[in-house]
Amino acid sequence: MLQAPRARRKRLSASARGAEDDLRRELKAAARRLGEAARYRSAGTVEFLVDQDTARFYFLEVNTRLQARPRVPLPYPNPA
Repeated sequence: MLQAPRARRKRLSASARGAEDDLRRELKAAARRLGEAARYRSAGTVEFLVDQDTARFYFLEVNTRLQARPRVPLPYPNPA
């Protein structure tokens, strides 16, 4: 797969202003379908590559966001 030069790469958030409404809706729907198919029930991001000339997009990766917060404060060492 050919990669675009870094200067031509562009990150598009599905909620970004200025994104074409149809493309934004399609990206959100595709990400939602992927999460439902995998039965994913947590926070995360789904990334796609978008062809700027044709507005076609291709799945790139899913990044899960797993955070475990302790219910009790953790002891911190006392710097002396």
